[in-house]
Amino acid sequence: MREYEVSILFHPDLELNLSPAIERVEKAIADLGGAIANTTEEGRKKLAYKIAGLDSAIFYYYDVKLEPSNVAKLDRALVLMNEVIRHLVVAADPKVIEARKARESEKKEAKDLKEEE
Repeated sequence: MREYEVSILFHPDLELNLSPAIERVEKAIADLGGAIANTTEEGRKKLAYKIAGLDSAIFYYYDVKLEPSNVAKLDRALVLMNEVIRHLVVAADPKVIEARKARESEKKEAKDLKEEE
């Protein structure tokens, strides 16, 4: 399995009830044998240019472990979801992955030290 970064722009009208759309994306990843390592929600942001007549979107980022043969299937599944206005799946840079893991471990150690005090 390789690590990928999946960026998704959800339709801004879903802001009040985004959980079904998120569940559909996570189910699509799981159905393809993928595992989500990390999820980052950036919230609603203004777009640099209009996409499908919209000037804002809800940004989500996933760190996913997935077989390379299933990347095209994930791409196709995301294209077919009406809630997703744009997406991008790219192979994760190993240096970025290591830096992120180191940062997360430092945060965990700091949290553990705070709890001990």
